[in-house]
Amino acid sequence: MNMARTVRGLEPRARGGNAGETVESGRQLGRTARRVVSAALVLGMAATVGCSGGGNENVAHWSGAVTIGGQPLPAGAEGSITFRPTGNGDAKAVSVTINDGKYDSPNTPKGSVIAYFDINVPAGPPVYSERVGREIQEMKSIVPPSQSQGMPLTINEDNSDANLDL
Repeated sequence: MNMARTVRGLEPRARGGNAGETVESGRQLGRTARRVVSAALVLGMAATVGCSGGGNENVAHWSGAVTIGGQPLPAGAEGSITFRPTGNGDAKAVSVTINDGKYDSPNTPKGSVIAYFDINVPAGPPVYSERVGREIQEMKSIVPPSQSQGMPLTINEDNSDANLDL
């Protein structure tokens, strides 16, 4: 028996027993398997695209500026906002970064949420850390104590001017 047929696990067909038919049958099987795998991938991608936003009625797109006492965030401030739903539904919390005093949250959960802020500024010059073997920048929080428990919000629809003042 041919070694290639042994490796592939193919036996000569009863219809003539021709080795050429065996190889051709193996090729046909390979083409069929590739078609099945390709179809499965296409269906999987279609399902993923169909389920990835675009028409999700449980989220809203919110964006805007973050200020403290009506003033822009100081230079060098780094931060994030976490929108955490207060209900028991399927909605998941989402966190977004604050860049240059602005945020963009395309998947903000709708309904009653609490927005938790984490905003920090450098606390003095960088210092050398023997533990990590390099300079590190110590940071301090500038979130006002009145907002330490979060900011209650109601998210009903998209809002590109959802400015949040702490």
